[in-house]
Amino acid sequence: MASDESIILSEFWDDPDMSELVEEFAQRLPGLVAELGDAVENRDEANAAKIAHQLKGAGGGYGYPEVSSLAGKLEHELRSGQGLDGETPSMVRSLFELAERVRRGVTRDAA
Repeated sequence: MASDESIILSEFWDDPDMSELVEEFAQRLPGLVAELGDAVENRDEANAAKIAHQLKGAGGGYGYPEVSSLAGKLEHELRSGQGLDGETPSMVRSLFELAERVRRGVTRDAA
């Protein structure tokens, strides 16, 4: 399963102490990225940067370095004065795609 490119598994996927927490995060992640997208769409740079920062930390904490890395790049772009234009919209789309792959990783057995 781990090599399936349509899903992303947490680094903690086989840790019974983390499985419930990881699953809860993975299920919430698309909604959190949607909030980020709304902030970008509403041109709320400060809130978008705050959400990106939270996703950067949570991604790493729950074993999703891809999420953490992309959210960190997005946060950097937002805080460095590059604003809500440029690469920001495509980075949000990429983050949403990652979030969906993460969510599918925890629901793969239910499908």
